[in-house]
Amino acid sequence: MKRSIFLTLVLYLFFFSNGYGAISLKLTLDKPVAALTDTIIMKVRIDGAAKGALPNIQGLDSFDVSNGGTSTVFKMINGQSSYGIDYTYYLYPLKKGKFRIGPAVVNIDGKTYKSNKVTLVLTDDKEKGAHLERGPLFMEAFISKQDLYVNQQALYTLKLYRRVRIADLSLDMPEVGGLIIEQMAEPKRYSVTLDSKKYEVIEIKYILMPARAGSLSIPPAKMNMVVQQQQNWPNSFFQDPFFGFNAGKPVSLQSNSIQLDVKALPEVSKPDNFSGLVGAFDMNCELEPREISVNDSATYTIKVAGSGNIRQIPDLKIKAVDGLKMYQDKPVLDIKKEDERITGIKTMKWAIVPERSGKFQIPELSLWFFDPEQKIFKELKAGPTSIISTARSQKEKSELKVLPEGNNQTAIIARPKKNKKEVVQVGKDIFPIHTSESSIKGVWIFRYANMALIIILICPPVLCLGLFIAKRLTYKNNNSKLMTKSKNALKIFIKKNNHKNMNPEEIHNAALEYLNNKFLLEGGYLTRDEAVCLLVKRGVSENTSKKFETCLKEIEAVIFSGTKNKNLHKIQIEFAAIVKSIEKEIR
Repeated sequence: MKRSIFLTLVLYLFFFSNGYGAISLKLTLDKPVAALTDTIIMKVRIDGAAKGALPNIQGLDSFDVSNGGTSTVFKMINGQSSYGIDYTYYLYPLKKGKFRIGPAVVNIDGKTYKSNKVTLVLTDDKEKGAHLERGPLFMEAFISKQDLYVNQQALYTLKLYRRVRIADLSLDMPEVGGLIIEQMAEPKRYSVTLDSKKYEVIEIKYILMPARAGSLSIPPAKMNMVVQQQQNWPNSFFQDPFFGFNAGKPVSLQSNSIQLDVKALPEVSKPDNFSGLVGAFDMNCELEPREISVNDSATYTIKVAGSGNIRQIPDLKIKAVDGLKMYQDKPVLDIKKEDERITGIKTMKWAIVPERSGKFQIPELSLWFFDPEQKIFKELKAGPTSIISTARSQKEKSELKVLPEGNNQTAIIARPKKNKKEVVQVGKDIFPIHTSESSIKGVWIFRYANMALIIILICPPVLCLGLFIAKRLTYKNNNSKLMTKSKNALKIFIKKNNHKNMNPEEIHNAALEYLNNKFLLEGGYLTRDEAVCLLVKRGVSENTSKKFETCLKEIEAVIFSGTKNKNLHKIQIEFAAIVKSIEKEIR
């Protein structure tokens, strides 16, 4: 009981005090040297204040900045208490060099406070291993081959190495014009040892196929996750197990970039009827049966199998043959994703029907492809194949019935029907057959019995419905208030957003407050990633969600850097249009 009273008093003093002691700011980075592929965690600590505006941070022009949220800090040492606010940011480097970050500037109660400055050195990816130690969580990208031909397959592998617990993992793959990216099988999980430390690895594989020649740069892939950490209060008073809990910290990682050199296919030896296939392929044909009667049907099958850009295998065409009718089926493409490549088989079939007796030859079919390993063009051939047609006997001719030709219709052979057996009576119905109404008098009694049965069956659902309505009416007031708050979210946003000369913080708060009101959220404001995930889950299109994220990113960049932006009014207008789109798309 004494402990509870003391804790309540401490929390009361903490949350309801306007200030205690001198206010100071401190800016820190989690590492002084980093690579272009690293994510740098920056924190701004405001000691002596329980509330304040978002700090403006200088020197962030060469970084992409993401807001990691805020947290309150409370300390009690030798009876002396202190408190403050921690602002967390994630920095994604855009170029290498030496940068001076800071100071962070914040306005509290009309006074301006500044923090210290810190120095950050960013190196190239190739220099990373020379003087940077791998941390407990990092990501790398690998490519099986950097020198490629157009439409040649290459294996792109992403590996996430971790020595900490993570949750809510999501991946943002880069989009590169002129590059086709296709995911392989499900991600793999295994363990490796690096630098005498054991890592759990999540491996994801993709197949890349460049669609044009030239130099292509694959930007870093990004992974967002929540790192779970065990937190304990430092003071012995708070060592009770009640105060130890698993807390999640949002983290974003990015891989290294990869450069591709894509060469065009050689023009000197390219065939005129080149199909555009690049890879390794084979082709075979089969005719079954090879001897048939006139107007009977044989099946001619061609299969093209291999690995490469198999979706571009063309539909082959057979030249017309006098005396043969050919009906082509719809081709079937079967694709298999193996461990390190994509393979497939395309099956093409024809129904061959001879119109007269004789020996006919199905023409040869050919298909050209480019082999990138041997760097030459190769030709695949199928046929020619012979089919023999024999005349029918007089008896078979009398049994033949040919239907009129139509779309994809072939000749149909009608065999003579066997003699039908006469109908034989096998028994009589056990119920009598009534021929007049007088013979079924007294049946009306059962009508009332049926009516009583119907009433008995209907009563339970009616009773449940009544109880449900009563329960709904009981909580109608609370629900109506919440629904009114959600419905009026747009009106509240428009009313706040329509003010001229709004500062960046007001625009930012209005947008996030709209989400809190619309989705009836409790607690503080959402982070940028949380806002996008929430919109997507509620049915908002990916395009609209990305636009909302872009606007948040722009306004946060203005807030964090402390620079003036002439496009604030434009961002206001964009926010208004996006919020209206959200209202239409939300479910």
